[in-house]
Amino acid sequence: METANKLLITLKREELFNLVWKEPTTNLAAQFQVPYSDFKKICDQMSVPIPGSGYWSKLRAGKPVTKASLPAEYSGPLEVTIEPRESKKRKKTTKERATGFGVDSEQIGKVKTRLVNPDPLIIAVKEKLEKADYLHDGLAWSGSGNLSIKVSPKNVSRALRFMDAFIKVLKARGNSVKVEYHTTYAIIENERFEIGLREKSNRSIVKQGSWDRTIYTPSGSLIFKIDEYPRREWKDGKLLLEDRLVEIIEYLEQKAKERIKRKIKWQKEEEVRQERERIQRELEARQEKEIAGFKSLLQDARRWKEVKLLREYIADLKSGSTFKTNHPEAHEAWIKWAEEKADWYDPQINLADELMNNVDKETLTLRKKSIYNSW
Repeated sequence: METANKLLITLKREELFNLVWKEPTTNLAAQFQVPYSDFKKICDQMSVPIPGSGYWSKLRAGKPVTKASLPAEYSGPLEVTIEPRESKKRKKTTKERATGFGVDSEQIGKVKTRLVNPDPLIIAVKEKLEKADYLHDGLAWSGSGNLSIKVSPKNVSRALRFMDAFIKVLKARGNSVKVEYHTTYAIIENERFEIGLREKSNRSIVKQGSWDRTIYTPSGSLIFKIDEYPRREWKDGKLLLEDRLVEIIEYLEQKAKERIKRKIKWQKEEEVRQERERIQRELEARQEKEIAGFKSLLQDARRWKEVKLLREYIADLKSGSTFKTNHPEAHEAWIKWAEEKADWYDPQINLADELMNNVDKETLTLRKKSIYNSW
């Protein structure tokens, strides 16, 4: 890995491959001070495979994992230069900010007066809003599967132009907008924010006989919202919503960075926690093994003491016994049998014994009775 200057980092393809299989890509993106999505694009462009979901957690848990190999069939560049985003030495001028947001410097923060080459999401929702056959409290709703927009008919054009500009600026900055069922998401650095555009309603009370009726009517004022914690809204005021486009996107990008930093922090904390648990598990396993070994030692010592008593008893019977005089052959067979049992019980000898093979030497009971005992 080479550093061309204080801002640029040059990596060879093999170095990049080794890095992504040595440390999570979210960590590497943070180290290189580039968005995760940009770092992943670099890997994709250089045909460098990265670990899939669950790879690092399995690795930390000691489970088997499969490491991909670097594809040999590749004809692209063999090295890449990475420029950290946070390393800029000065703030961008208004003109540079405009260029960075993918709009003309004269039009920064402004929305065009008419739709020009609208985004496919805008095309999909346009007919739905313009031909709304049902209005709820005077508002047309985009419906499931479309951008989340709820405005009066007279504000449809304005809402479409604002959302079209919003989507195009996001795309120009490498992000996107996605619709899933009835929910719209702004995807910033792979972080999802639930968003929506609606028109504020005026609430009024109307007398109807002996009871009051609440009526909602469109106010003409637009509100762009992030519909999740922390909830945030931008609405028409001294500045129209169109004039706050850059502010909205800057807020979303800042929140995305904060989320990523929190995730990296949580991931590191989780890695520390799992490492502590691993060390504790290993310690407990060693302790259990040590305890088991000591118990075995203690049991062997007790058996050894009992074997000594047993051998003394056998020796005494072997030397002097009326049974020996009257039944010498039976006495000799019994002595042999008793000595074999003592050798079987002796923890230092542990003589094999076919009939005693399934006997627990501590309790002197069968470990598992034969199924034939129930016949």
